[in-house]
Amino acid sequence: MLLLNRVNLIGKIADDPRVYFTSNHIRIMSFELITDSDKSLSRLHHVVIEDPLIIEYAYTYLFAGSVVWVEGQLEYFCSAHDNSKDVWIVVSRKHGRLHPLMQ
Repeated sequence: MLLLNRVNLIGKIADDPRVYFTSNHIRIMSFELITDSDKSLSRLHHVVIEDPLIIEYAYTYLFAGSVVWVEGQLEYFCSAHDNSKDVWIVVSRKHGRLHPLMQ
């Protein structure tokens, strides 16, 4: 059986990307991506970047309002306080890309 976990989204970055460090001192970046310009239909997607080269580029050149094309994989995270599941689009070194688009 062949399984595929791949997501492609084009949208605007909602807020400036944020950089965090994990407990293992690994740098990651996150931001929210808005995928529809109509406020009544807009969707907010959580994006996490794990690739150090993409993080460096994004930290230097991307900001709130930048239009990007994100390629990544869906990952599900369970919240410890309310047992809800969050869905994130993860851009890793093996499975992901980030392309800036004209604004």
